[in-house]
Amino acid sequence: MTKDENGRFTITQQFVDDMHEWFRKGKTLHRRYVWEIVLGCYNELMKEESLTDIVLDQGMTCDVIGDIHGESDLNDGLVLKGLSDTARSIL
Repeated sequence: MTKDENGRFTITQQFVDDMHEWFRKGKTLHRRYVWEIVLGCYNELMKEESLTDIVLDQGMTCDVIGDIHGESDLNDGLVLKGLSDTARSIL
C-alpha cells in the first residue's frame, strides 16, 4: 500500500488489482492490510449520509453486489463481470 502526504495508507487501483489476483490464487491478506482497509472504509463512510444518489452517465451501467458473506462472493462477481471501469460501476 502507498502512503499519502499525511503518512496514511491509501488504496490505489494497482492495490485493488493485485488484491483481486491474490484472492483468485486462494490467498488471504495480512491483518495489517485488512485493518487499513477497514479504517479507510470507516473514515469514508462516516462522511456519507445514510443514503446517497448515484449518477450514471448515458450508457453507463451499475452492477449491484449485495448480501456478500465473504470475499469469494465478491470475487466471483468480479470474475464474472470484471472490474469496474469508466463505463461500468459496482455498488
